Amino acid sequence: MDLQFTEKNRLLSIYVILLLVVAVGMFCLGRCTSGRGSDDDDYGLDTLHVAIEYAPMSMYTYADTLGGFNYDILRIISQNYGLPMMFHPIVSRQEGINGLMNNTFDLLVADIPATLGNEEGLKYTEPVYLDRQVLVQRRDADGNIAIKSALELGDQTVWVVKDSPMVTRLQNLSEEIGDTIYVNEYDGTSSEQLFILTAIGDIGMCVVNDMTARRLAKSYPNVDTSIKVSLTQFQSWLIREDHPLADSLNTIIRSLKQEPVYRELQQRYLQAN
Repeated sequence: MDLQFTEKNRLLSIYVILLLVVAVGMFCLGRCTSGRGSDDDDYGLDTLHVAIEYAPMSMYTYADTLGGFNYDILRIISQNYGLPMMFHPIVSRQEGINGLMNNTFDLLVADIPATLGNEEGLKYTEPVYLDRQVLVQRRDADGNIAIKSALELGDQTVWVVKDSPMVTRLQNLSEEIGDTIYVNEYDGTSSEQLFILTAIGDIGMCVVNDMTARRLAKSYPNVDTSIKVSLTQFQSWLIREDHPLADSLNTIIRSLKQEPVYRELQQRYLQAN
């Protein structure tokens, strides 16, 4: 029996299972609402429609439960401030932006560094947490890695999720090092899938957010995530400028960041990675 073939089949089976879990989670999320309802809404607003990305830092499923740093924060805001919410799963940042622009969504929650430019009519919220972008690559049989610095990415092919902030970052990095970085955009549902494709050898290397990479790397000891591609960045949400909650939401986030519950979430999702 070909052991290498068997191992790859095992990993691919795990990948398929993860896809099924994602599908179930997104189905459940699409039917999920949170908050006390409009009858006792403290802000006098209708339901806040939140486009949320399926990713370890935004929303994911575990033990038949929905969780994630952003998702838990939104649930707390909904409960504590009387803001009814409905969550809509999305597969790309651009899908969320389009939904904001045509008034389908009120708020976009995804991997969004506040350093990027944004569409006219949209604004960043108060930063919710800090993150950075890292290179994901496999180690060889001796534990060595091919790329030891972001400066060595010239003339290399790197995969990123389609329409993600990583596209802009790699384009800027290419200019900084004076060499071409070939960027392939993966038209899949999440950076989590892109990480797994790298881990099982279907693609060479990819760039994802550090928090996502470190959480997934626990299950893939053959993967290295130590090479930083960006500096630490503020991670925010996007909201329409004309939304009545646009200013109040920043006040709510700043207030929540001073609460013990926020520090507990940091410990669970950020510091425990």
